[in-house]
Amino acid sequence: RAYSLAAIGRLTGTPPAEQVFRSALYVDDISQTVGCNTRVRVYHFSPDAPAVDVRAVGVADPLISNLSYGNASANLNITGGVYSLQVTPTGTTTPVVIDLPNTQLTAGNVYSVFATDLLADITPQVSITATGGGQSCSAALPLVVNP
Repeated sequence: RAYSLAAIGRLTGTPPAEQVFRSALYVDDISQTVGCNTRVRVYHFSPDAPAVDVRAVGVADPLISNLSYGNASANLNITGGVYSLQVTPTGTTTPVVIDLPNTQLTAGNVYSVFATDLLADITPQVSITATGGGQSCSAALPLVVNP
C-alpha cells in the first residue's frame, strides 16, 4: 500500500498567529496502469478556495467535478498524452484558478497533483507517485477517460 499524509489548514490571526491544522491520510492506488493509460489523482488543499472542477481544454465535461477543500478526487484513468488542463470553480469555465497548458502525462505513470496555498497564491505541486515503464503510445490519441 501507498499513502499520502498531509497537514492541511492555515495560520490565522495576527501575531502570534494561531495554527489551525489537521492531518489527512489518503490511500493511493499505485498499481500498474493498463495499456496506454495514466492515472491522476487531484488533492484540494487550498483552504480559502471554493470547490473546483478540473477540465481538459476542448473537452465539454469536467474530468473531475466539485472537488472541495480537504478532499482528494477519485482516480482518473486517462490515455497518456499532452493535455492543457484547467482548474475552475465548480460549474464554471472562468475564472481559471490553475492553468496547466501542454501537460505531459506519460502512459504508465501515476500522478498526484496537490493544490496548495491560499487562493491568491495557489500553487500546483505535481508528483509522480509510480512509474510504469513508459509504454510507447501516440501523444495524439484522443482523451479517453476509463473507469
